[in-house]
Amino acid sequence: MIEAEIDIEIRERRAQRVGFVETFHRYRKSLLEQFQIVRRAMTHPYVPWYAKLVAGFSVCYVLSPIQLLPNFIPVVGQLDDVLVVILGLKLLKRWVLPDVFAECCPENVSRGTTRDYL
Repeated sequence: MIEAEIDIEIRERRAQRVGFVETFHRYRKSLLEQFQIVRRAMTHPYVPWYAKLVAGFSVCYVLSPIQLLPNFIPVVGQLDDVLVVILGLKLLKRWVLPDVFAECCPENVSRGTTRDYL
């Protein structure tokens, strides 16, 4: 009886590991899709100039060697980069029309329903 319980526990642990890997790949795919949507939105003519400016500044801040909190500080250095990117994306989603984001989705691009500027 004890051997059967151990076998069940081992199977459950393996299932949990597979779930973590699948979850990681799903989040990675989602992140790449969101990056493509934002990249396509930056070339869209209906995106306001100030939204493009905020997105550009947030990318430049992350890539810049001059920062408010240096990256060599273990947690806080990376945390400010993440906060700047999140704030930039939130402002971008607030200022850009939902129709523009829908037009920039990978499904519309693969079907050919986007316009020539993408």
